[in-house]
Amino acid sequence: MAVTARQMRSVIMGLIATFLALASAFFVFYMARLLYVTNGLRATRVGVKARM
Repeated sequence: MAVTARQMRSVIMGLIATFLALASAFFVFYMARLLYVTNGLRATRVGVKARM
């Protein structure tokens, strides 16, 4: 059974969508982690009260 151009395009678009979804999830996780760590570092400074 031969793969048609439409099927190939569908597979490629699915792979691109999956990659973009994973990249987005990574950046959301990384941003949340960065904000959490930054807030924690602010708490370690003398005389600064962090909001937790």
